[in-house]
Amino acid sequence: MPQVHQELSGELHVQPHPHTGGWLVGPCSDRAEPSWHATVNEAERAASREAAISGRRRILIHDRYARVRAITPRAGSRT
Repeated sequence: MPQVHQELSGELHVQPHPHTGGWLVGPCSDRAEPSWHATVNEAERAASREAAISGRRRILIHDRYARVRAITPRAGSRT
């Protein structure tokens, strides 16, 4: 499984899976298993839910062209 960047700084990462065409959501840690999603929209929604539950302050979306954009989850958002 490809490594997903995870830090204790409160960031959650959404990254493309290189072999399946899906998307991985998770913090970057050897202990955490990222969740897999079929589309980037599903992955962003899952990341927003996880951020609301875990209190993470920022979500980093990595696209298939190595670009990264940051989004800040809304407090209490569980969409």
